[in-house]
Amino acid sequence: VSSLSIQFAKLPKGLKHLNLSRTSLSPKGVNSLCQSLSANPLTASTLTHLDLSGNALRGDDLSHLYNFLAQPNTIVHLDLSNTECSLELVCSALLRGCLQCLAVLNLSRSVFSHRKGKEVPLSFKQFFSSSLALMQINLSGTKLSPEPLKALLLGLACNHSLKGVSLDLSNCEVRLP
Repeated sequence: VSSLSIQFAKLPKGLKHLNLSRTSLSPKGVNSLCQSLSANPLTASTLTHLDLSGNALRGDDLSHLYNFLAQPNTIVHLDLSNTECSLELVCSALLRGCLQCLAVLNLSRSVFSHRKGKEVPLSFKQFFSSSLALMQINLSGTKLSPEPLKALLLGLACNHSLKGVSLDLSNCEVRLP
């Protein structure tokens, strides 16, 4: 992956669509990829579709992925489904970089690591209340406690920029305290 990633940093016209779903990428490989995407100044204005679904991205060491998503960009479609990445860290990054264009967000079978007695990160609700283009949100198969679910719904409810948002919460396991 490192050899391939290095080439992404050199693409003279940037990159529009990147689908690396179910390719057995490791967190280290994704970090290398995202570091290269960040190194190409055109990527932020050309990449509209990013699919990393089906790769095992659990763990805390995805700093380059979160840094890449936190940079202002033109991603319209983001698929991180079946990666077990952290919902709160993804949303915190998206709040800083993906408010303008992101329309389709697939985070199904992700993990929200909210602990009982701790506050839901404010950035989680802020992302949903501040997004300007969201049309589809897929969180199916995600284990959520009532607090993050409430924050998500309140965020969407107070967002006057969004109309007709499709929210998929099928097969969610709402964990009651």
